[in-house]
Amino acid sequence: MSDVATLRHCDVAGTGNAHSEICALSTQSVSIAAHMAFKSYKDLNVWQPGMGLSVAVYQLTSSFPRSELFGLTTQIRRAASSIAANIAEGWGREGTKEFIQFLRVAQSGCSELETHLILSQRPGFSPPISSDKMLVRIENISKMLRSLIRYLCKQNLVAKTRNNASLCRNVPMSLCRS
Repeated sequence: MSDVATLRHCDVAGTGNAHSEICALSTQSVSIAAHMAFKSYKDLNVWQPGMGLSVAVYQLTSSFPRSELFGLTTQIRRAASSIAANIAEGWGREGTKEFIQFLRVAQSGCSELETHLILSQRPGFSPPISSDKMLVRIENISKMLRSLIRYLCKQNLVAKTRNNASLCRNVPMSLCRS
């Protein structure tokens, strides 16, 4: 399987067989900018559901009370839109290390959004069935991000920079292990 196909597979699946396939590939030499084989961040399968989640969040929050327009509604919308935006911004950075950093920020956005949606259920702004569906979507996106981070991190441990230092040196080792 090609490096690009494995990256795409890693993106989609997030767990299970994709993980073992990624581990097998990590022993091969892959260029530092493996993610650049894609033409655009829009090609990343993790970005696409991030955008879909943002649209769904805007639809859900449109029914929130007007008094929350500058409170919880805005917080939820910003958290949702930041997920796909950070993936895109990281893509546009100089290298894989920066891309990984922005993927981690996107993953943090998933946790923030999850917390806000749970909070919105408590006063009854959001029906539990709608929020629960979104929470599942958030969990899936978070898994995809985690898998992509691990994949990129492992590739950077194999591919060394000019000064022979790992690009992944600032990534916690817990993200670099299987």
